[in-house]
Amino acid sequence: MRAIFLHAFGASRLTWAGTASAIRGVDAIAPDLPGHGNSIGDLGDGSLEDMTSRLTARIENEPPAWLVGHSLGGGLALKLAAEAPERFRGLVLLAPIGLGRGLDRISLTSYSGLRDKDEMRRFLEGLVANKGLIAPMFVDTALEHLERDGARDALAKIANQFPKMKAEISALLPRVAESGLDITVIWGTEDNIASPDLEKIEKLGSLVELPGIGHIAHIEAQKQVNALIADKVT
Repeated sequence: MRAIFLHAFGASRLTWAGTASAIRGVDAIAPDLPGHGNSIGDLGDGSLEDMTSRLTARIENEPPAWLVGHSLGGGLALKLAAEAPERFRGLVLLAPIGLGRGLDRISLTSYSGLRDKDEMRRFLEGLVANKGLIAPMFVDTALEHLERDGARDALAKIANQFPKMKAEISALLPRVAESGLDITVIWGTEDNIASPDLEKIEKLGSLVELPGIGHIAHIEAQKQVNALIADKVT
């Protein structure tokens, strides 16, 4: 079975290292989103349409696959599914944009301007319930990624599109529901970025809530999330 893993804002394909490799029998594809990782230069205006069109160009020749998306990646997965549901077998979404209540846009838009280790540590700690997970290595790596040529400008451009993206994805949800795709949404109960919109999720599929877990559930509750994904895509 094939699965496409789409990471969150400010992350890279490496965020799935402990997930994609742990699910046996899955042909995993984990691209860097436009404006991220090795695709910093592959970004237009940073809009939902721009990002999904660039992703589609990379995966258009792939056979039907599962989409696994986290946060921004989850929102892009919903957009892809709305446009061409026949190309996908189902979706596993972790705290996706478009299915949550509220969005801490202030902290997200400030991310591209972080330069101090203490500031970065506080930002990353806000993504998890267990702050002990944020080791100095993670802080250093995040700052190093921001220092890559064009990274700060690309992330700022995407962050400024978040309110519009959220509205556009919400408008696409009826089309996703009509597709009949198997959709599972995973959300940590201690997510400080957004909380699940139960009404929207019930119209699409099922919700799995993870007690005591923050925004990056696949890192904070890796084994549990891996098992949930494997149950769907294998």
